[in-house]
Amino acid sequence: MKPRAPASASAPLGASSSHPPDSSSNATHQAPASPNDSGSSYALPSVDDDATRLSTLTAVVIWLAVQTAVLLLIAADVHWSARGPSSRAMPIIVMAVAQVAASSLLFPVIARSWVRVGLSVVTSWMMLALASGLGRSMDWLLLGVTGLWIGCWLALLSPPACFARGTLARFSSSIIALTTLGGPFLIYFAREFSEGRGIRWMQALPLPAIVEVAASGRLDVATCASLTGLLALDMGLVIMHLRSIRRT
Repeated sequence: MKPRAPASASAPLGASSSHPPDSSSNATHQAPASPNDSGSSYALPSVDDDATRLSTLTAVVIWLAVQTAVLLLIAADVHWSARGPSSRAMPIIVMAVAQVAASSLLFPVIARSWVRVGLSVVTSWMMLALASGLGRSMDWLLLGVTGLWIGCWLALLSPPACFARGTLARFSSSIIALTTLGGPFLIYFAREFSEGRGIRWMQALPLPAIVEVAASGRLDVATCASLTGLLALDMGLVIMHLRSIRRT
């Protein structure tokens, strides 16, 4: 006569038991709580890019390093154009162009907060003064108007750095870089390597505008057109950000 199998062995697999399931085994399968589940009325957009992980000191050091390199080129009296004067003949123009061009690429780092914007503006004024000291003459009015334009430009770069996220951030960066660097480089190559004078409407773009400001010390409609366009972009980003807050 065969021995009977134990009752526990004859039970099918997966049968329920009197013991409750271990909660620790399912803990790893639970989805993390979202930031909006905390019961708050709204939540700021998440910041997950590498630019925001940089400290304010690191951002200022990067900004100063770029301008210091340009300052050394001015001191070396580098010629930027075969048809134009040397760096020491137009130091404010060279430094202002470098600041606008660098800020259009570095604004996610140097314009992330108002503290960084303030430090960037102050250091840009210092570098403009140092560059002007390396030149052949010192024009305080020219230096002041150029510094005012640069300060407005850096302040208007803060909303795209603070409010734009994801695809919108990449779109804003592309628009700013295209209008700041793309168009003016076409003007430069057209004038440097051909007899043409470039496209007239591009004179309102940031780099040609700051060249005009730093050369004449005047703020007119053409030199303020790029600031107006950037202000319109800022207003659009702020409106979209406020709408996203209301939806949450």
